[in-house]
Amino acid sequence: MKTKNSNRPYLLRYAQQGKRLKEKATGIPGCNVAASGPDAANLNRLQAEIVALLEALNKSAA
Repeated sequence: MKTKNSNRPYLLRYAQQGKRLKEKATGIPGCNVAASGPDAANLNRLQAEIVALLEALNKSAA
């Protein structure tokens, strides 16, 4: 990846604490879906709505 103001690449690495947190959080999305009970069609629709909202917010902030 490159920054906006520089063409120099940079590399990000997780610290040990970040690696443990990432491993611990792996199951969270699946738990949320199972707990909420929506079907795949509703999840896809919701995802599309969220993406559209984020794009609109980004556009208005620019």
